[in-house]
Amino acid sequence: MTSISDEKVRALLSGAGMNEDYHITRIPAGGNNRVYKLFYANEDIFLLKEYFSDRADIRSRLKTEFSFLSFLWNHGISSIPRPCACSYEHNLGLFRFIEGRAVTCEDITCGMVEELLSFFSAINNIRFLPDAFELSEASEACFSIREHLNVVQMRVDRLSTIEVISDIDEMALIFISEKLRPKWQWLSGQIKKKIRDDTHISDRFPDNMKVLSPSDFGFHNTLIKPDGTLSFVDFEYAGWDDPVKTICDLFCQPRIPLDLSFFNSVVASIIQSADGEPSVLIPRIHLLFPAYQVKWCCILLNEFLPVGEKRRIFSNPEIKSGPRKEVQLKKAIRLFGTITEELKFL
Repeated sequence: MTSISDEKVRALLSGAGMNEDYHITRIPAGGNNRVYKLFYANEDIFLLKEYFSDRADIRSRLKTEFSFLSFLWNHGISSIPRPCACSYEHNLGLFRFIEGRAVTCEDITCGMVEELLSFFSAINNIRFLPDAFELSEASEACFSIREHLNVVQMRVDRLSTIEVISDIDEMALIFISEKLRPKWQWLSGQIKKKIRDDTHISDRFPDNMKVLSPSDFGFHNTLIKPDGTLSFVDFEYAGWDDPVKTICDLFCQPRIPLDLSFFNSVVASIIQSADGEPSVLIPRIHLLFPAYQVKWCCILLNEFLPVGEKRRIFSNPEIKSGPRKEVQLKKAIRLFGTITEELKFL
């Protein structure tokens, strides 16, 4: 198992005024970064993240996460990992360790959904503070319907370039060319026709309804602490975004998607957090929901792309590529089967 160098860790700790002994253990979690539990001076416990970087993936995950968490923590939001120190030179972030366990589908209650939405609301209650405007746009932030469609199109096109070096690669490429791409071509055509024909739907999103979003937001990035309350983690993609994307992701991300029985209450809460007009946002949700189902099929298939595979090898080198790809393809096919062709599905 790959381990981080002592020199890098000591440089990070020294920069934070922490010069006593430490030891670390690897946490086999996450698909993008290496994560460690750091015990400092036999007393304090921290989470140490070594972030993935690649020339083909130019976003600074460390800068995004550390800046966003610092903003929240500085303004009294504490249901997050407290940011303690970072090193851009070595791509390391140090955070207070949170005791807790991952949420499962069986855990989710109405009260937990309310807590999730209250956290999102708390973030957006402070979004007009001066330092909020120093935060960057979220990863793949979109502020027009066409931008949303272009992001999905880019992902579908990229998957069509998969290099076939094994049977599972060939199976993925057949699924993409015979199922995923034709479905997307039909859906995107229907969405473009709708925004052409319906004068009540504006392509451009109103600036005053933009939100601060954790981006990859949901119970898959949430911990249940020993006292039963929730803590929210993983802000590598966070920033300014369209609340419609937040809503679609909550229901479309495949690890722990929200049940559609929560749809109306989630939409109402997030529209309120955005100070949004239902007449503006709800038609956009109905239009873009199936597009985000396609997008998440594409995300599941990142394993077949060079940068996606590099990230997985970096974070979990002990997991072999072949089995990983097979699992992800099965998930994508399963999610594909749920894509709705009805733009007004509720």
